[in-house]
Amino acid sequence: MTGRIRKREQDPDITRRSRFLLYVAFGMFALLFGRLYWLQVVESDRYRNLAENNRLRLRTVRAPRG
Repeated sequence: MTGRIRKREQDPDITRRSRFLLYVAFGMFALLFGRLYWLQVVESDRYRNLAENNRLRLRTVRAPRG
């Protein structure tokens, strides 16, 4: 059994596929972190302004009178 495992580890096709999956995963994480950077650093003033304007909402409530 150990011989078959070592044979599979040296198979160039499996090595190529695993490297491809590693590159795809790395690319996905790079896109994710790039988007996180964009939202947190570049667009932070915009979202801070939206949050500040959404914090308080003034409403006039008429008193119920009989």
